[in-house]
Parts: sequence; structure tokens; C-alpha cells
Amino acid sequence: MRDKRTESLKINNKEEVRISKKNEATKATSKQFKPPRKLDVEGDIRGNWNKFKQAYQIFITTTNRKNTEKEIKAAIFLHLIGEEAVDLFNTFNLTADEKKEERRPKRK
Repeated sequence: MRDKRTESLKINNKEEVRISKKNEATKATSKQFKPPRKLDVEGDIRGNWNKFKQAYQIFITTTNRKNTEKEIKAAIFLHLIGEEAVDLFNTFNLTADEKKEERRPKRK
């Protein structure tokens, strides 16, 4: 039975190479989609946040990182939001576990 996730290619009619479709799709997708612009912390902050959040979620989905570990996604998020937003993030009183969450932590 043929595995639908792999594809065979013949090179020079001699060699057969198996390529994982998922890995190839991930490589192509990662190159095709640009990361979102950094979060603008001036002006309409709520509107800027909503736009950034949507762009971030699209980026994570299209680059096949939706099931990535929380800690790695948190690092990607902090990298993408930009230096000014990271400075603001660092002022939040969050535990190490809360810093890994995608959802807003509950107020204490």
C-alpha cells in the first residue's frame, strides 16, 4: 500500500527518491509567507493589537507551526512583535508558565 504522505521520484531512470509531502509543503510555505509587521504600540493600540494578532495567527497556520510547542511559539511571538512591544511585555507581572500561553492570562 502506498503512503499518501510520500511521493517517489525517479532520477535518471535509476534512482528512486522518497520525498515527504508534508516537509516539502512546510519548506515552500515558510518561504512564501512573510512574517507580520511588528506590533505598533502607538495610536490605536487595541486596533493595532487585533491586526497583529490576526496576522500572527495566519502566519503560524500557514507556516505549519500551529502544533508547535508553546515555548517555541511564545519565542516566535516575542521575536515578531518587535522591541518596543517586548519592552511592554516585560513589564507584565507574569509567571514563567503564563509567558508561554497564547491566551491572555486572567487578571489576579
